[in-house]
Amino acid sequence: MDELPASPQIQAVDIDQQDPLETEYITQDNPNNHTVQPHWRTLESGERIWVDGDGDSSINHTAEQGGGWDQSNPDYRTPIEKT
Repeated sequence: MDELPASPQIQAVDIDQQDPLETEYITQDNPNNHTVQPHWRTLESGERIWVDGDGDSSINHTAEQGGGWDQSNPDYRTPIEKT
């Protein structure tokens, strides 16, 4: 089994006190994944669609039928102080 990389030490930054246009960020890998279950999604138009991850909207799979997918989590975006 591969070992996860060590987490860097990061100082907390009060982002409420910073101008978002002047804030710089570092990106940290987030090796975690999560499972997305099939579900109904409401589009901006109000139309409801079944999202099951198979790419074929003509067939609606439940989780028991193999619907759903594993998805990686986004990387962490951590604000840093300018020096």
